[in-house]
Amino acid sequence: VQRIGVSSPKLSTLMLEREIGAALSGDKVDLKNPDVQVQGFLSEDSFILTRLIQNLNRSEILERTPHRRPYFHPSSLSPILSRTICNICGVTAGKTLLDPFCGTGGLLIEAGLLGAELHGRDIDSEMISGCGENLSHYRLNGSLEIGDATELKDSERFDIAITDPPYGRASTTRGRGINALYQKAAESIYKILKPGGRACILSPHTLPLEEIAEDTGFNILESETIRVHKSLTRKIVFLSK
Repeated sequence: VQRIGVSSPKLSTLMLEREIGAALSGDKVDLKNPDVQVQGFLSEDSFILTRLIQNLNRSEILERTPHRRPYFHPSSLSPILSRTICNICGVTAGKTLLDPFCGTGGLLIEAGLLGAELHGRDIDSEMISGCGENLSHYRLNGSLEIGDATELKDSERFDIAITDPPYGRASTTRGRGINALYQKAAESIYKILKPGGRACILSPHTLPLEEIAEDTGFNILESETIRVHKSLTRKIVFLSK
């Protein structure tokens, strides 16, 4: 067991040892060559025991930072955040995934490297062209189309939709109010998801994204905020249909 975190005055070491022992009972411990690695994440008042599924090469992921791609735009998400979102949404080989505001393709790249079938839409033809360049750079293929994320085709159905719509800062909303844009986009995304499908939508933390999603019919699985810099805190909401 690898503990990640500091000690907590609210948790008993003996209690943790007892609970961990119960969870791992019946398994033979091998500290040198384990078949299964277990990690414990400790916070001030809780302890989460996890099984390590995959070790990622962090330096390899950082090689995919936006400024290293053929086409760059400052609104692009980091590859670490993009990969984390893909993992939480359950992106695996063969699943159909749509990013209706694909931009330069950061989310599509990470989903493609996990084996997903990629579909990207963007209203900006330059972004679609740049996204294609970036996917090709990583030897990935995808269906890319110029299109409005608020008017997705009724005939399309996807397992997963992940997207980071424009905030009106580094990326433009093209004159549309941000609340109205997110409302229409959420309705459009809900429509094209398969029953039981997953979605993740990012927004500025000031936007009532959870309320918008619930009004659309989504179930909220989780909502997190991440501080980007002093003038932007990003909200990340995970949803299911």
